[in-house]
Amino acid sequence: MRIKPLIYSWRRLLIQLIFLVSFSSINVMNPLIQVRATGQAPGTYMETKDELFLAYDYLVMNPGHYLIFSESHGTTLNYDKKLEMVYQYAKEGKFFTTLNYLDRKYCDSALLGWESGDKIGYGGGYPSRNEYNYWFLLWLPKSFKDGDIWKHNNAGYLVSYVGEKTVNGMVFSDCIKLSINNLEGIREYSRGEGEVYLAKNVGIIEWEFRKPDGVIFNLKIEEYGELQPVTVSGRLTLDGRYPAVNYHVGLSNRAEADLSNTVTDEDGRFSLQAFGHKIVLRCARITTDGSLDFDDHIEHEIWNVEEDITNYEISMGYPPLPDKIDIDEIVISDDRCNVGDPQQINIHASWAWDHSDAADIIISIDGTDYITNKTGWISFTAKSNSIGKKEWVITGVSDCDSFDFKISTPSIIWDQVELVFNNIRIDVSSDFIQWSGRYMYNNETFEGSFILNDTIAKPTVGKYAYRVMGISDPKYDLTSFDANDFTVIFDRVHLNLSLADDRIDVGEEPELFVSGVYEYDSQPFLGQVSLNHPSSMDEVGDFTYSVQSITDPLYGLTAFTCNNVTCIWDRVKIVDGGVSSEVAKPGEIVTVWFKVMYEYDSEVFDGSKGVLYVNGEPMEWSSNNQRWEKEYVSEQPEAITLSVTGIKDEKYGLTVYNDAVGPLSVEWKKPGIPGFPYESIMLGLVLGAFMFWVVQQRK
Repeated sequence: MRIKPLIYSWRRLLIQLIFLVSFSSINVMNPLIQVRATGQAPGTYMETKDELFLAYDYLVMNPGHYLIFSESHGTTLNYDKKLEMVYQYAKEGKFFTTLNYLDRKYCDSALLGWESGDKIGYGGGYPSRNEYNYWFLLWLPKSFKDGDIWKHNNAGYLVSYVGEKTVNGMVFSDCIKLSINNLEGIREYSRGEGEVYLAKNVGIIEWEFRKPDGVIFNLKIEEYGELQPVTVSGRLTLDGRYPAVNYHVGLSNRAEADLSNTVTDEDGRFSLQAFGHKIVLRCARITTDGSLDFDDHIEHEIWNVEEDITNYEISMGYPPLPDKIDIDEIVISDDRCNVGDPQQINIHASWAWDHSDAADIIISIDGTDYITNKTGWISFTAKSNSIGKKEWVITGVSDCDSFDFKISTPSIIWDQVELVFNNIRIDVSSDFIQWSGRYMYNNETFEGSFILNDTIAKPTVGKYAYRVMGISDPKYDLTSFDANDFTVIFDRVHLNLSLADDRIDVGEEPELFVSGVYEYDSQPFLGQVSLNHPSSMDEVGDFTYSVQSITDPLYGLTAFTCNNVTCIWDRVKIVDGGVSSEVAKPGEIVTVWFKVMYEYDSEVFDGSKGVLYVNGEPMEWSSNNQRWEKEYVSEQPEAITLSVTGIKDEKYGLTVYNDAVGPLSVEWKKPGIPGFPYESIMLGLVLGAFMFWVVQQRK
């Protein structure tokens, strides 16, 4: 900081002029504004900073940040009170501060601040008392510079950078002074003028406010720092005994949604977080607008806080309430049990105000009196040999003004499982048994399991007798049951599959026959069977037929045994053929022949298996040549065509053939050139040869 003679620059004169004009509607001749605007004694000058200041640097809102002040409030200077200011939380543009006196019970308050437009400051108190109304004058722009002036509500403000300032022997740097003129303020109690000094990263270090009636409010900082949060937990009662249920316990008179406020549970218990060397708890019911019921409201002070506080007892101070006992717990050995099983019933009683055991009191149940033991319990046994529900009604409790039930009426159901089995016929190796089960008390379906005298899923056909030996009940753990004896026939269908003809013509549909009986009693099976396909084939080949499944309308069986049958689709094939001579003289014999086989397996189709027809006439089988043959002769010149025209298959009955050779032809004709005798042709050839020789000799 540099100190110079008081020489006003043109910029400072302009700031002063604007400040005076802004305050003219309040008090133009205010000495505060005229004399103390620079924050320095007359005759000196401080060069101000040109930087931008932030309100959050001077209103330090970190939870746990605290300041302890010595306070004077009156017409004479007397710092006789110690005040602690603690920031409890800051969130969503709001901050909550407690102001508590550390040395007396006096005007403890809770203030709420928030952002409003471009400014931030205190706007609400829950509660706010006496001099705490001065805090509602504490407003700063979110950002400002040395010499800025503004108005908020009816108050005028001037901020000045003062740099270093000493208060109570402590030196603070980066300090500002906030000059306030509120002589025409809305709140009468906070009318006046004064100065607030704030240090960066600390907050208020000194505050003086002068009222028109001569009263001066003055704060000076003595200590500041950061506190760790403490947890305050305990129990709020109405009269020292009975819990205050759904009551607010917190630091303010509003049910703010934060860690510093809570609502008691059904036992009156609470737990909250707070900062401070002194904590003031405000307890009451919550009204519909979120504030506390001030007709039913207390403030409780906790002094010299250093660590977590547990099991803390607070009373609303009501007159003692009537004694009441809660029937609050019941333990039954089994509330749904087997018919005839004895059961034990245990009922507990406690005093309603603290849930302590109600010992040596009489509980009357259905005309019978039971005395609680030292832990508040009564015990008795009960038994029933019939199916039904038994309830125990409590009609009276001694040594109390009233009693209340925190439990339902004690009851036990004695029950039994009924199982019904059908005599059935099922597949061999199946474990499916038709049965139904119910709880006899209410006909509820029994979904447990049972144990039989013999294993199920028999692998051989036969009839077996069964008896239930025990049950397993996952729902109620019952073991008592009633069940009928029953029989199970394990059976299957025996099928026989056959073909009318196992080798048939290509394209023909086979004729299949299926018959069946039940293996257990040989009765005929009249159900349906499902075969694999195809039903016919258009090419030479084979297919094995088998039964894929059965449909049993009588017993629903699916197990069966069955043979397989194979059908062959075949035809006769003419694989080779020819003639001994395609041209012959009239009267000359020509042999026509063919070789034939079955196409499926190349078996020779010979004379033992049937007959081959050519041009409608049968051929002869030649064992020597292993072929079908026939001799043809013509005395006259002519040509004939020979084709296979049919077969007669005596082995397989086939009628379809495949002629891979095709038609053959034979021609009978005379020798020579047509139109000339044979002798003339020979004479011409001899003469021609002679003439050729003569010509050659002459050369």
